[in-house]
Amino acid sequence: NVNQLARKLANGKDDSFTPNEYHPGLLLAFAYPDRIGKRRTDSGGHFLLSSGRGAVINPSSPLSRETFIVAAQLDAGDSQAKIFLAAPLSETDLYEHFTAAIEPVQTLFRDDEQKIFRSRTRMMLGKLPLSEKDTPLPEGDTAIEALLNWIRDYGLELLPWTSELRNWRARMQFLHQHQQNFPDFSDTTLMNELAVWLKPFCPLKLNKNAIEKIDLQSALKSRLSRAQLQQAEKLAPEYFVVPSGSRIRIDYTASPPVLAVKLQEMFGCRRTPQIMNAEVNLLIHLLSPAMRPVQITADLEGFWKNSYQYVRADLRGRYPKHDWPEDPANAIPRRGVKKS
Repeated sequence: NVNQLARKLANGKDDSFTPNEYHPGLLLAFAYPDRIGKRRTDSGGHFLLSSGRGAVINPSSPLSRETFIVAAQLDAGDSQAKIFLAAPLSETDLYEHFTAAIEPVQTLFRDDEQKIFRSRTRMMLGKLPLSEKDTPLPEGDTAIEALLNWIRDYGLELLPWTSELRNWRARMQFLHQHQQNFPDFSDTTLMNELAVWLKPFCPLKLNKNAIEKIDLQSALKSRLSRAQLQQAEKLAPEYFVVPSGSRIRIDYTASPPVLAVKLQEMFGCRRTPQIMNAEVNLLIHLLSPAMRPVQITADLEGFWKNSYQYVRADLRGRYPKHDWPEDPANAIPRRGVKKS
């Protein structure tokens, strides 16, 4: 704050300095340390003060072209004060007499366009950046914390998700909703616990591919015990073996979970496939030979008895090489076309 800055200025000023008529800006700086200002790059008489406030002076004033000034009189504008009286302050005087008040502040930021991290050190007088330069990127815990903060700012979508990992996470969240002993995999919980589950799997260097190097699969699975992983396979398996023998991945990103399978591969199946110890029916997306949905049902037995005959009448002319039996519930399942 202003009082702290004033104390630093008092400690840092040159005791041998003798004020005279040729140093009005320096005198004002000692009197009003929070009013030291630096011209903004857009010029036009706009300055940023060490208090953090913006201020503007008449563009026609010679002071509007000075790099540093000290405002002696200004109004109480909320965000942009109007300067009525000021004096120039030389850069030499600023650095010579206020060294103790100038502090280096390192900032770490992400260049989203180039997808890299950058480190920059600013020399700060209060809230006024005097200069800045690029500095080497941190490593170790500082690098990891930077990654975690970036994810906190922009969300879990920054992580290197694959379709398989998204489905795995949805599967675990499905289990959490049905079994109390499974952890929560919601966005809120994962974000709140980043330092617990993700930190151990972050790289120690902030290079261009730092995010991509995170072992997200191992990080997510670390939230479960071996016993829970085994239980997950029994209660909510990743794959379901259909009557044709094909292993079809269950889509847990949908609710209820979806089993999308060619209609011919389900011949002979009289009951709707279930998971969670037969407590949850899968939603069956029955596909045409062209892999387009022809029926969505959670009652396979009812479909065979009713709607199937309409589907058969519509599609057997378009796909004559595929089986379209009259009694699908007792027919032989097939992966491909009919055998000649």
